[in-house]
Amino acid sequence: MTLFRHPEDRIPVLLFACVFALDLTVYFLASNWWLPILWFGVWIIPKGWIGAWNHHHQHLTMFRYALPNRLLEVVFGFQTGVTSHAWFLHHVVGHHINYLDQEKDESRWKRADGSTMGEFEYSLTTALTAYPRAFKVGLKY
Repeated sequence: MTLFRHPEDRIPVLLFACVFALDLTVYFLASNWWLPILWFGVWIIPKGWIGAWNHHHQHLTMFRYALPNRLLEVVFGFQTGVTSHAWFLHHVVGHHINYLDQEKDESRWKRADGSTMGEFEYSLTTALTAYPRAFKVGLKY
């Protein structure tokens, strides 16, 4: 039996681990305060791509066993700022159940007047409200 559910996940997991190792190296070995800030700026777009894999992992875990999945979720949490439990509450419980009702949807893409948000507005709104909304969903369950 293999560790991975799908062999195609081996290379992405290796890449996530390498990026995480680089993150830790910069964090612990930076001799100037501006280096981690520069590192953050350079890696913000690739970490957005990693966020998509984090999303995928919440729907279908990459490993067959709980421990490696949790360890990967810790790595994802540091890389994207979204922990696995926040994903579950905000996205799986809050969004998937309510996606047809934009007033209740935790990941709503429409404004209060019914018009559609642009990508930047949606991303910023979600980034600023995801944790408070996840907490609110958690209180319900």
